[in-house]
Amino acid sequence: MKTYKLQELCRIEKGKQIDTTKLNSQSQYKYINGGIKESGYYHEYNTDGETVIVSEGGACGYTNYLNEKFWCGCHCYKLTDCIVMPKYLYYTLKGNQDSIRALRSGATISNIKKKDFENFSLKIDTNTKRQKLIVYILDGISKAINDKTKQLAELDELVKSHFIALFGDAVENNKGYECSLLKNLTYKIGSGATPNGGKSNYPLTGISFIRSMNVYDGCFEYKDLAHINNAQAEKLNGVTVKTGDVLFNITGASIARTCVVPNEILPARVNQHVAIIRPTEKLNSIFVSYLLSSQPMKNKLIGIGEAAGATRQAITKGDLEKLLVIVPPLELQNKFAAFVKKVDEAKSIVKAQIQNLQELLDSKMNEYFG
Repeated sequence: MKTYKLQELCRIEKGKQIDTTKLNSQSQYKYINGGIKESGYYHEYNTDGETVIVSEGGACGYTNYLNEKFWCGCHCYKLTDCIVMPKYLYYTLKGNQDSIRALRSGATISNIKKKDFENFSLKIDTNTKRQKLIVYILDGISKAINDKTKQLAELDELVKSHFIALFGDAVENNKGYECSLLKNLTYKIGSGATPNGGKSNYPLTGISFIRSMNVYDGCFEYKDLAHINNAQAEKLNGVTVKTGDVLFNITGASIARTCVVPNEILPARVNQHVAIIRPTEKLNSIFVSYLLSSQPMKNKLIGIGEAAGATRQAITKGDLEKLLVIVPPLELQNKFAAFVKKVDEAKSIVKAQIQNLQELLDSKMNEYFG
């Protein structure tokens, strides 16, 4: 291993600004301006061939590799003419991402100054065969993760397609099902509150406290699940979560995301950004969750939220109560729910495989660049 300054390994240039109003999905070339994904498509390109890019502003330090024509925006550094394998340099920088982010400076909007970036030190394995082997191994694991991630997305699409096949458009009701207001089909619709002191007063263990960051369409996100103590929970007894409750985000950027509460987190309460929808025996909870997250219904709900919130999207209890929903035969709802459970079992296996592959990738990254 030998230590180099980054400017000794490659040519470093900053990308160029464009008029973003000219971005068009019909254009040919990716426009990348920070982050790891394209921000749109542009009709011209300023970069071609193997290139490593690193975001210099905002979310500093994100690293990407491309081998194509694209437009590199002004918030990225593009690294070309490398004296090592470009893909090896990409993985090396990715393995040192935290250290690159530590280069950030700026009181209001942080960025990485070019001089600091050019003088950033990296330990490089100068053996070309070793570089190729490392890239081969890391590429293989990364591809396997991407393939499994696509498989997850395909399983999600399978459920959506099955919902449409059984129930059609939930807003237009083109299948001609019976309809009713949601308030006539629920025992409870209501949201909670945040205990005094906010997150600074959350204990590490206790009664689960569900926030909007935990609620996603069709799944519950356990990461960052907060907890409250018995005294705090008593003040929120009116929003005690029960088995089969549907969770629904009613404010902010995550508005209209919904899922069924998992039993393993009970007992639980919700904060003011999450509503509990407790269906009667006429509705299957899983059906309700997918009904509310079906694209036509989600569009309708987001529209309600945008119309109500001058500064922030918001859906009220009254909005949910007045929501007209289809009521297919319970047998058909249960059939759909059984299908979802089968798909969820398959998704759990794929998620475990992704986690194992990610742990392997992290281990290899640490072995090569730690």
